Amino acid sequence: MQGLGISESQFEVIRVPGCGDMVTTISDGVLSRFSIVVCVGFILQGVTDHAQYTSIKVTHGLMERFRRINRPFIDGIFHCRNAQQIQDKTTGEAAKSLAISILLVMAQDSTLRSE
Repeated sequence: MQGLGISESQFEVIRVPGCGDMVTTISDGVLSRFSIVVCVGFILQGVTDHAQYTSIKVTHGLMERFRRINRPFIDGIFHCRNAQQIQDKTTGEAAKSLAISILLVMAQDSTLRSE
């Protein structure tokens, strides 16, 4: 983000142990502090369908939270088959594309524009 002109004072990183923890960690009180929230997480596919159910549960949980407080958010929950796919999503063009998406949403929100 800093390489794209967003200073460290304009964002905060909140880390959680797993994607499922995003929904419970970001309470309405936490969300109300921000104009926009970007959720980035990775779900690794195992041999069962559990990853798909987790992905659906997390996405629906996040959507419900954000709908209640009426805030824009970017859902960056990635369902990956292996560690290489995670690396591909977090480096190079894929990471730049996610950052640009964030900037585009921020540009549309007048409360986030620098004075």
